Amino acid sequence: MLITYNMHPIPLKLREELANSGEMEVCIYNNNECNGRVEWEHAWAYAGKQIQERWAIIPCCYYHHRGGGLDKEFNHFKSLIKAITIFGSLIPVIKEYPRKNWLQEFNYLINKYDNNIRN
Repeated sequence: MLITYNMHPIPLKLREELANSGEMEVCIYNNNECNGRVEWEHAWAYAGKQIQERWAIIPCCYYHHRGGGLDKEFNHFKSLIKAITIFGSLIPVIKEYPRKNWLQEFNYLINKYDNNIRN
């Protein structure tokens, strides 16, 4: 089932914060498959809209964002790791977006990708 949602530009204040942070300059995959310029990916949608928060927007090269290297679940995983880095936990995400089972999602993703991070 294909889920679509309205795409909106990143609000100016958030765009400036991300641009000035330096965290959006390197693709989250950062491997030899990376190809093309780094783009900003909205990793999550909630209630049919892209989540416009720092933790939910991640840097991906063209290949990993729009090309054959796209792995949406890995993008989800990296954005949740980013949320934990920013907030110290997922609690603010859970409170702001309560209709999604974020802990279940995170547990699934960490089981899928954690070994890849350690290696």
